[in-house]
This record gives sequence, C-alpha cells and structure tokens, in this order.
Amino acid sequence: MGKTTGNKLITYTPKFGLEFALLRLVLISRHKQSIFAKSSEDIPQISYIMWFVLVTWSIFPLVWVLAPTGFGIIAVDIGALLYLALDIVTKIIFGIYVSTRD
Repeated sequence: MGKTTGNKLITYTPKFGLEFALLRLVLISRHKQSIFAKSSEDIPQISYIMWFVLVTWSIFPLVWVLAPTGFGIIAVDIGALLYLALDIVTKIIFGIYVSTRD
C-alpha cells in the first residue's frame, strides 16, 4: 500500500464546509425562533447551548485536517486522543448539561 496523497482532503473539505454551514443555519434559525417562543430567562441558556455546539463541533473538522487524513501535521495517536476528548465534551458532558437543565 502506498502513501495516501491529499486527494481525500480536496474531496472531503467542501463537504465539511457545507455541513457546518447548514448546522449554523439550523442553529441560528432555531435560536431566533426560541427567542420569540421562550421567556426571557431561557434566552441566555439557549444562546449558551447554541454557541457551545457551534464552537465544539467546529473543532472536529479542524482535527481531521490536521490529522494524517488531511495534512498530516499531527500523529495518529494525538488525533485519536483529540477525537476522544471532543467526543466526551460534545456528547457526554453536553448531554449531562442539557438533561440537568431546569
């Protein structure tokens, strides 16, 4: 097996950009709808959740580009550890926060 070139990066990077743009549009439109539907106490909570999702989920494509799947700047094991940390923060901690919210 030969070494993989950057062809995957060229193929998948626009896909990540499109998916992230769609995610932002959905979250921002939901955020605007929730401002009108919720009481004023809920608005900071919803805003925090929206920005938390946008920021933490935007790190996944960054890790992908830096890992051997992209430019190969970071090693495979560092990429795997970063994905593990991101999975814990974006899914488990986020789930606990949302489920314990009043």
